[in-house]
Amino acid sequence: MDESNDPFVVRVIQQAKIEAVGASDELYFAVSGVSLKGDGRNFYGVFQIRADSKPGGGLVEVSSPYRYESDVAVTPEKVRFEALSERTWGWVLKVQNGTRPTAEQVMVSNVMLAPHGDEIALLARFKASVDAEPADCAQANAEHENWRKAVEAMGAQEHTSEQELHEAETMDDTEPLRCERSRWAYRTADVIGPLPGPLTVSVKGSQYGATMEEKSWKLMFDSKAFAYNVPDELAVE
Repeated sequence: MDESNDPFVVRVIQQAKIEAVGASDELYFAVSGVSLKGDGRNFYGVFQIRADSKPGGGLVEVSSPYRYESDVAVTPEKVRFEALSERTWGWVLKVQNGTRPTAEQVMVSNVMLAPHGDEIALLARFKASVDAEPADCAQANAEHENWRKAVEAMGAQEHTSEQELHEAETMDDTEPLRCERSRWAYRTADVIGPLPGPLTVSVKGSQYGATMEEKSWKLMFDSKAFAYNVPDELAVE
């Protein structure tokens, strides 16, 4: 059951057993669920099972089973489990939103999760790919420019009635689709210490009918927040 008590069929899509030095075995696994209501809703979760550090304790479950819904279920090939530091193992899951690039932007996000104490920490969420395929890129750019000008003109007006406010809000939600095929690749740092090293992220592809300038970023790990600093250019809205 999810947080709304809707039923899902769930299966394990990744599992790994870690032999921790001087400690008991640890089991890590990820799950993916599909709604039994047939409404296209999906969710995923990650789990760590370890020995309780308290005297006489048994096993402890550290999990986050209800993170993000998506339009497409997470499948085994969309999960990577890797060492991030001498003490931290984590998952990178590719989560997709959107299914029809000719009618909507299809975005895949990298979601990096790892156990941290008695909870699962969200270390980073950043772009993996974006696809949009309107029929004519030049026409799509022209329609987007007309939309942008209309939004600016609407924003410059004073909206006194509820209808005018509704029209302004509706216009913000009707941004025309433009051509895009972008791919972001990431690389983790070598494991050489107790904390995760930086992530290196690079992008290539085409955007709005033109080839993108290849670019790379180095995402540094914030030990206090226990998360990577993700720049706005890579952030997922």
